[in-house]
Amino acid sequence: MASEINSLTPEAQVEKLASSLATIQAEKSELQKTFEALAAEKMAVSDEATKLKAEMETFKIQAETEKAELTKLLADAQASQVTASKEAAKVISNLGMKPVEISPADKSATDEALDAKAVWSGFLKMKAGAEKQAFFRKHKAILDPLNLS
Repeated sequence: MASEINSLTPEAQVEKLASSLATIQAEKSELQKTFEALAAEKMAVSDEATKLKAEMETFKIQAETEKAELTKLLADAQASQVTASKEAAKVISNLGMKPVEISPADKSATDEALDAKAVWSGFLKMKAGAEKQAFFRKHKAILDPLNLS
């Protein structure tokens, strides 16, 4: 461009430089508009990001508050919940029994298991007759567990 300008007359050179200056100013103006538009867009995005961040913090605080409230409600519900073991402890204490004692039903089952040998021994010692049949009917669960009779 410099060699092109040097070959022209001074008036042509001024005219060519003025034209180049106008083109450069137009490009500068265009770049300025683009820059300002990008800056405005960045500011809008930045503002939106700030708003979203504030909303997220608010949501997080609300969620933590709700979680604390629900945890408290759950703890209250569990504290007031009536469980079978609590009720059993009340019943046992009302009966005057110790919780670690074996219940009468469990004692009889244990006694029956120990007595099975005694029942068989007694049955085998008996002589045939009505008494032995009555004994068999009474202890049929032990003497005839497969219900063969």
